Amino acid sequence: MPARTVSVRLNEIPPGEALATLMANVAYPYEEDRLERERFARALWWAILIERASEEKAWGQTIQSLRPSLFLDDDTTLLSSLKRGTKLLSWRLNTAGTFLMPHLRELRTGKLFPIRGGFAPTVENMSMLVMGKMGWKGDSVATFKSKIWKTTKPVAHLAFVLNLRHKLEAACAKKQNRDFGRVYYRQFFRGDLAIWLELAENCRNMLPSIKQFKIKEEETIQFLPA
Repeated sequence: MPARTVSVRLNEIPPGEALATLMANVAYPYEEDRLERERFARALWWAILIERASEEKAWGQTIQSLRPSLFLDDDTTLLSSLKRGTKLLSWRLNTAGTFLMPHLRELRTGKLFPIRGGFAPTVENMSMLVMGKMGWKGDSVATFKSKIWKTTKPVAHLAFVLNLRHKLEAACAKKQNRDFGRVYYRQFFRGDLAIWLELAENCRNMLPSIKQFKIKEEETIQFLPA
């Protein structure tokens, strides 16, 4: 049994709000951070709506159905929450994407491929890879593993899937010769979250099989469409 199950109400809320909620759960997976998680979900959805309204003037001038809870926080609080949450989210997406890919591939193919630079995909090596990529300011690999990797484990499956989705969206934007920074918001309005949630659940079920990570099912958080 998972540590807890999060039901994502895909039929009741807009896809963008659902995606913001999922991202907030990745940034703040622990119950003691529930208020910050909810605040970040609101802040992210608020920012996405503003971005789309700015980029698509006609859409921004149409009436939108918004939940009253979106207006619980003042602008200063929203911006502060957005900054903190986005930083945490970015760390977790990059960490899960780096850590899980070679081992999930091994479970599918039976072959363990090296990571960038030709190194074995050990926790130590992958930690240093992420630290270098993200500009880690901590004092050691041990600190990174304790502060980032350990706290990412409960949602590593969802973070991995969202990171993959993000990369596919970026590749699509590049193929269309678009600046992904300007069309980032578009991924929040796609109606394909059920597919990605199914993929995340498949990944969650595979995590205990990665012996190096020692992740037990009861330590993971399950995300299901409702």
